[in-house]
Amino acid sequence: MITREQLTEIGTITKAHGLHGEMAATMDIDAEDLAALRCVVLNVDGIFVPFFPSNARQRGSQAVLLTLDGVENDREAAALIGGTIYALRDDVAGFIDSEDDVDGVPADYFTGFTIIDKTTGQNIGTVTDVDDSTLNVLFIIKRPNGNTAHIPAAAELVNDIDHKRRVITMTIPGGLLDL
Repeated sequence: MITREQLTEIGTITKAHGLHGEMAATMDIDAEDLAALRCVVLNVDGIFVPFFPSNARQRGSQAVLLTLDGVENDREAAALIGGTIYALRDDVAGFIDSEDDVDGVPADYFTGFTIIDKTTGQNIGTVTDVDDSTLNVLFIIKRPNGNTAHIPAAAELVNDIDHKRRVITMTIPGGLLDL
């Protein structure tokens, strides 16, 4: 079963295109990278369902015309309009080039990672979300004591990332956790 923690958002279906199930989508990756994915994932009735792209062609800088196996006509495509397109996090590492990247990986990839302070070796907490609503992207951290902290998701603060253990070692600026 696919869980939200395994996924990263890569686009949104904007409209049906034609009669044979093709859809227009706004994407964070281009058609070539999309074709390299094992699958894309859509939330269908609360369940994350994998779909296999059978065709993807670029249409402008962020738009892609997309055909998915199993979506056979315009009616089925129309039912997916407005849906978020996800990819497996491991599949998109390095594809997305944005200001929210940390070490070349989209910041929301790190949801569920543990943050360790390099200076003290202390477990700061677990990344529960990412706030990218401002210029400075923030990790939302659930502290071991249950409180919430906001830490900049800045590459210059990151000392090490252990993807296998899901741990980020960071230099935490003094006083930041007291805010």
